[in-house]
Amino acid sequence: MSILNLDLNAKNYTISELRSLLEINVPYTEEDITESADNIKNKILEDDTLTNEKKEEIMKFILKVENILKLDLNEFYIKLKNLSNNVDFISIPEIDSKPDSNLKFKKWPKGACVLYFNKELSKFQIYVKTSFVGENVEWSIFDSK
Repeated sequence: MSILNLDLNAKNYTISELRSLLEINVPYTEEDITESADNIKNKILEDDTLTNEKKEEIMKFILKVENILKLDLNEFYIKLKNLSNNVDFISIPEIDSKPDSNLKFKKWPKGACVLYFNKELSKFQIYVKTSFVGENVEWSIFDSK
């Protein structure tokens, strides 16, 4: 899709699509979001084929995308913090193999988590699903100490 034909309504995209627009992969940080958005903004400013009005529209869109992704990331960490403060934290189901993108996990809701003992690293890891049902399965991985 050409940048001239880009839908500039950020609400018409899923979180996964917005991440793809900024070319960031899970797991990522706020700094990753900012850096990627800034790179895109710089490319837009340097593009002599775009009018100033079009540049301004695209810049506003990129800023909205950046803010949406940061809010989504913050909500995720708030939920994870609440989970870790919950007495039921130890009741996260433990699985014997790494979660992957098979059909079983594809049906899990965003935020579902499992405990996995990674034998290669000799540590427990919590896998938290960061994608919605029907999207490519993506995980954030949190290592034990």
